[in-house]
Amino acid sequence: MVSRPPPGSNAAAQPKQQPPQQPRASNRGDRAAASGRRQAAGGGKLTSTPYHLLLYVLSVDDHVHSKYRCFQRTVFLEAFGLQFGGFVRIDEFRTVRLTYVLEDTKATAESVLEASRHGDVLRLASAQTCLGKVIAALRQIRLTGVHFNAVLFSDDDAFIHPHRLALDMAEFSWATHLVFGTLSWGAGWDERREAHYGYGNLPAEVAGFLVDKWKQVGSQQGPFPFPNGFVMGLSSGTVGAINEVLDTRPRLQALQTFLRSKQPTRKCSPEPDAGLGYLIAQLPPGAPLTFVDLSSSQRVHFWRTRVTEEHLSHSIIVMHGAKEWSNGFEFAARAISRVPRGRRERSRRHRCLPGFAKLEQTCALKVLPLINNKRDKDKPALAPRCPSYYSKYWAPNVTWCSVDELAAPRIRPALANVSRALFEQNRTAPRCPYVVPRLKS
Repeated sequence: MVSRPPPGSNAAAQPKQQPPQQPRASNRGDRAAASGRRQAAGGGKLTSTPYHLLLYVLSVDDHVHSKYRCFQRTVFLEAFGLQFGGFVRIDEFRTVRLTYVLEDTKATAESVLEASRHGDVLRLASAQTCLGKVIAALRQIRLTGVHFNAVLFSDDDAFIHPHRLALDMAEFSWATHLVFGTLSWGAGWDERREAHYGYGNLPAEVAGFLVDKWKQVGSQQGPFPFPNGFVMGLSSGTVGAINEVLDTRPRLQALQTFLRSKQPTRKCSPEPDAGLGYLIAQLPPGAPLTFVDLSSSQRVHFWRTRVTEEHLSHSIIVMHGAKEWSNGFEFAARAISRVPRGRRERSRRHRCLPGFAKLEQTCALKVLPLINNKRDKDKPALAPRCPSYYSKYWAPNVTWCSVDELAAPRIRPALANVSRALFEQNRTAPRCPYVVPRLKS
């Protein structure tokens, strides 16, 4: 997966300046979105409406990843009350259901034991590649008809706080077509290799060298946003819309054929996060998408840093790169357990606005035409900076939610108590019966 931390304070450029006055809502869906934008700007108050989140963790049936699942599941079991079948009760109204997604190949004896013991392992056909797992999971969700409000894809080497995650996503339940995560942009999608190319975050990058890169390569799909791989959240409406284009678009049917025959590689290829962004980019322009960018929100850490322990005490939902027990999963669980009982949690607010104003303003600038990969200074005419299809990202039906760093922090009632005794002192790594030690060569 891409999994590169955005430079500076923002991943997908958070709009600091309010765009022109919001157009009057013309139908019930628009009114709901407008109400949701006001609610999110005010701090996102929780309601008594039920909210059910599917947490799909992408994994592999081998020794290394079975160890990660052992560590991750131990924290879920002992700190957050995980039940058989992956069920976690958040509060009276909200639930999370954990599922580990594996490829449908010949199962190892260890993974068979793991599945029978915990009931949270799902094997899917055509899931030998990382993007293949995501697509197979989206198709499986539709086929089973399970009731859910949103699904979030993550990794098995990530510490995940299910209570904060569910409550944070539930605050955006007004968004019918939600895309939730730390947002980045790809320069385009190479249809021959079935892979993305180029990477950027800030509006100047999205409107500048990413567009130049796309024009140089000449692919059909140009720059597009995507949520980074270990926090990829979609509402049920977004899942339905993606399944529809997977059914109807010949280009995406060709992609699925390619993935079914592709052999797995050591590194994810195609990468699931950029691949998911490519699928989202195929949605029709009128889709009422809501992008919630977690950049600078103190909710996601790409890996452990010097401020991770502090942020774990009040806002982190995912800490990625937890490949070891002592300095990864146990470290995070111990930091959570030290929070005084009953203490209210604080976190940064999001501000939701129609359209991507900062990108629109940047794209309004003109640039010298690109000739032979160089700016032709002898040409007096100026060319548009951005492709015409970019306008769908600042259309009134699209909402962008980014962190409002100047607003007072959001205060939320204390979450359900995390088990403390198990993590008050250092513990040795857990031993799971389905993880068989391998002899070092």
